[in-house]
Amino acid sequence: MTTTYRLLRQTSRTSRFAAVTVEVAPSSGPEVEVTAAVTTAHRREADLGARWALRGLPAAAKVTVTDVLTTEVDTTTGDVHEATARAVWQALGIEHPTPYVGFGDPRMVASWLDDMAGRRLEAVTEARYWYAGRCEPDAASLLHAWLHFESALPSACTAWVTG
Repeated sequence: MTTTYRLLRQTSRTSRFAAVTVEVAPSSGPEVEVTAAVTTAHRREADLGARWALRGLPAAAKVTVTDVLTTEVDTTTGDVHEATARAVWQALGIEHPTPYVGFGDPRMVASWLDDMAGRRLEAVTEARYWYAGRCEPDAASLLHAWLHFESALPSACTAWVTG
């Protein structure tokens, strides 16, 4: 089965985009192959996303990622991972309840950290919860944080800060 999943999300803060096409076939064991011509980071995300989707399935499958479409502006860390996982589930007819799968995968976090290693952290932007004109000075009021590394798009790190 061949299918394409298009991750298209617009919020008041960010846009997210990635379109991933996969071929899924029965196999004797879980297999993943990325044949799409993509960057090393997107290849790694596609591989990890497919492996995430295959975890715990009752029957093994071979996933071949044949196409990945991204943009420089709207595709950030985790978008190809999520689009790949959702493409696999779509091909298998699985409804997955998790609203976002990218940074729930420890290997995805480690992969992102490997990419950032050695880069200078240029800034940190915080969003805090204010009530009656005041906010708590500690992590209790912290809603979101974005890390701005040199030569990289800002990365949200909400899950690491709050949970």
